[in-house]
Amino acid sequence: MAGIIWFTVIIGKPFTLQYARADLPQERWYDEALFRNTRFIAIFWGVLLLIPTTFSTFRYFYPGTLPDRFYFGLSLSCIIFGVAYTTYFKRMKRKQREQGKKGGQS
Repeated sequence: MAGIIWFTVIIGKPFTLQYARADLPQERWYDEALFRNTRFIAIFWGVLLLIPTTFSTFRYFYPGTLPDRFYFGLSLSCIIFGVAYTTYFKRMKRKQREQGKKGGQS
């Protein structure tokens, strides 16, 4: 999964862009800020998923060192943290955009 995420970042089409566009009007699809933010979130997920990938590699070379529930818990924790941070980031950016609009209307 981490490899796929990094591939989308490297080719300049972060996987998060398609999800962001689904929630936005078409006139915002090519906004530079949208691309920058979706790239940031994709890189965040790529780094985050390297953690369980690293531990899975460790598990492969050193089986039985840590209990299975550790690997499961680590993977689940990374996913939960990632979803929570992505939700927070999205709300924060939306709030900043709305405040910018209000400031521009004064």
